[in-house]
Amino acid sequence: MYNKSIEEIPKLQKQVNELRDLVNGQSAVIDQQQRFIEQLDKTSRECNLVVTGFPEDSQFLQSEGGQGKIQALAAELEIADIGSYKVFRLGSRHEDRIRPLLVRLPSPELRNRFLANRSTGSGR
Repeated sequence: MYNKSIEEIPKLQKQVNELRDLVNGQSAVIDQQQRFIEQLDKTSRECNLVVTGFPEDSQFLQSEGGQGKIQALAAELEIADIGSYKVFRLGSRHEDRIRPLLVRLPSPELRNRFLANRSTGSGR
């Protein structure tokens, strides 16, 4: 029985090595997928602009006045046409504070123009 167990050792070592190689390969695949997901997340966020100070009224942003305010902000920052965009409120509603807006612009270049114009003193 002891001899039979000793004979099994090389087979078991080979299986352990194969499993180790398999685990290392899977770990590399998981790392690659994680980097891909992080890149997708970064790409989806690079068009986002956070704006504060807009009234909390839920109908405001869907009204012409609300859309006009976003357009007026773009004009004030000397950006002629911002194209299509989406607007969302961030966080849960509280009576004592106004939630910021997330404006999803059509391109990162447009977002960068907003930020550059805002930081150089154009606009409010």
